[in-house]
Amino acid sequence: MPLALRRHSGEYQARFGPYLDLGSGGGLPGLVLGDLWPDCRFTLVDAGERRCDFLRSAVERCHFSDRFTVLHGRAEALGHEAALRGAFDGVVARSFGHQVSPPSVQPHSCTRWSACRF
Repeated sequence: MPLALRRHSGEYQARFGPYLDLGSGGGLPGLVLGDLWPDCRFTLVDAGERRCDFLRSAVERCHFSDRFTVLHGRAEALGHEAALRGAFDGVVARSFGHQVSPPSVQPHSCTRWSACRF
């Protein structure tokens, strides 16, 4: 686990509610944070259907089904869904396309922007 994550993981858990992991891919950092923070809920978003199938399988194998949701779709499109607007207090992303910060997703997906780069 990266040193920065170990150093601050307790602080972020205490301050934030549900997390959104943009571009979850292989589950980093969402699945790792879920293991560290067993009281937090997570939504993992990825545009790749095969990656989402993998994430669903990993969530089930890790027994996280009660607090993890996997959404297949592009973040910029999902960010416009009313049910997802303002639903997340923290957003994490290992990497996110070619942009440093996804401005088209930010205002629609979370009440605060807390992007963690690993």
